[in-house]
Amino acid sequence: MFGSLFGSGGSVKQGDYIFGTIYEGDYSSIIIGIVEFRYENRLKIKGMHVKPVGLIEKVRAGKANPRQVEVLKSPNSYNVIHILLNKVELNEIEDYIDLKQFNSIEKLNLKRFSEIDYWLREGFPELFATILSGGEGKEEARKMLISKMNSINDADIKRTIYTIARQLKIL
Repeated sequence: MFGSLFGSGGSVKQGDYIFGTIYEGDYSSIIIGIVEFRYENRLKIKGMHVKPVGLIEKVRAGKANPRQVEVLKSPNSYNVIHILLNKVELNEIEDYIDLKQFNSIEKLNLKRFSEIDYWLREGFPELFATILSGGEGKEEARKMLISKMNSINDADIKRTIYTIARQLKIL
């Protein structure tokens, strides 16, 4: 439904939306973006580099469950929600990346790319992390989350975020 894995990046071409992972030792970071150009074994990608700092902190503190540890090492577009419910560090990229750097590359359809991109750009990881931590600022973050959800124009994205918030008993 959300794309197929292409570990070697063999069929990735200009115009494709991608979800790639780069192994960083204890965890994998994520590249999400559009392939602007492909030259031999290099892709010029415009998008975001996502470091899962919240999940890394949970693992180091011994508070992560086995599924979260697994996701931290091998994220994909199916399990990325475990990363996106925690703090992340985002960096805009527009650069060439050698295919050998990728642990995996997955092509995304526009809908799935738009959902993940919107979630990141609108700061939902930070809001969910604050609410789920139960600490100070929880109620203010919850109000901001509801306000943001009410202002979403895309019905599919709105439905996805509402569903997740209800499953987590935030609403």
